[in-house]
Amino acid sequence: MNEENFWDRLTGTIASISEAVDGPSGWTRPDRSNRWSRRFVPERVGEENVLPGEEEDTRKMAEDIQAIQRKLLASNRGVFERAFHAKPHACVKGKLFVHVPDDMVSRARLPSTTERASLAIGLLKPRDVPYDVWVRWSNGVGGKERPDGEVDVRGLAFKVLGVDGARLPDGPRFFRQEAGTQDFLLTNGSTTPAPTSEAFAAFGTAQANLASANGVLERGGALKDFFKYLVRNPRVGSTLVHRVLPKPRRTTASSRSASFRWCLRARRRCERASATGGQDARADRHLARRRQRS
Repeated sequence: MNEENFWDRLTGTIASISEAVDGPSGWTRPDRSNRWSRRFVPERVGEENVLPGEEEDTRKMAEDIQAIQRKLLASNRGVFERAFHAKPHACVKGKLFVHVPDDMVSRARLPSTTERASLAIGLLKPRDVPYDVWVRWSNGVGGKERPDGEVDVRGLAFKVLGVDGARLPDGPRFFRQEAGTQDFLLTNGSTTPAPTSEAFAAFGTAQANLASANGVLERGGALKDFFKYLVRNPRVGSTLVHRVLPKPRRTTASSRSASFRWCLRARRRCERASATGGQDARADRHLARRRQRS
């Protein structure tokens, strides 16, 4: 490594750590590990631009996702499930109302010469009645036996029915389009933690290793690999800390004082009940609820 590359990497690492400490709200530019942001100049505007080595990277991601599915077999009772969002919470049918604003051209920052009528395609076509839609809520990790209370990304997907317009062609093996439908996939985060699809697949692999680990040694190794991943992808760790992990509750002096006064009142009720030989049911209920909260 020459001196110029060394200083480039050093300054880049320092900048990444600083961004990770500040959190997602302070990010004003793409992640440095995102190849699309590293001196890449699109060859064609408005068309697909293929990165060097993209075909090989896509093949490796498919293999990584299949490896995640194999690792989660045990936690999914031996059933070969999807790698992500395998555990649903509910699937319901509803109605989707689509409102197309008159100033859509300016809102979308399209050229002023764009005609609004030219955008009336698919879901944006004028329609007086709502669309039927299937909605599915889910956990992010692929393990179906994972408790819902654990920290995780939550997913929301919905399939809109009765949508006009041409669809993409079917894939060579697994990808099949369903006529007259349109799918939307969302999570409870404004952005994905991983900056690239490769980093996202690696994140899934690290999570699957944790979910499928058995025993102290195996789980310790999985935790070590997960920590290594976070070091290589500091923005992922920062997003988990600032956006995903639950915030600790702050106990103020006033709340402690209120709790102390409540305990005194409850104790006096119990003393009165004991002195009279009776039972204060209200105090008992309060104490029981207090114990459950603690």
